[in-house]
Amino acid sequence: MVFNRVMSFPRKVGRRPLVMLDGGHCLVIHELQQRLCAALGISGGGRKFTPHITLLYDEREIAEQFLPEPVVWTVSEIVLVHSLVGKSTYRELGRWELGG
Repeated sequence: MVFNRVMSFPRKVGRRPLVMLDGGHCLVIHELQQRLCAALGISGGGRKFTPHITLLYDEREIAEQFLPEPVVWTVSEIVLVHSLVGKSTYRELGRWELGG
């Protein structure tokens, strides 16, 4: 994964997540999301899928900005996590290592 920008995700109430985003060129992540939804028989909730890493939560809103240098991260495994919304609780449902 190559991350080249940061920004706050919008939020109506509470602290906003500051996230690092890919350049929109990582098609394999979008394909994985589509295949997972198809295998699970779900539509993805009609929301736009945005691959990201959440760095922190803050009250301030940070406009989108490009990083001086892209951050490259090698993905070696996939972890399926159930996030209990508003509870800061995460449950690992499965873990799969990726072959090289």
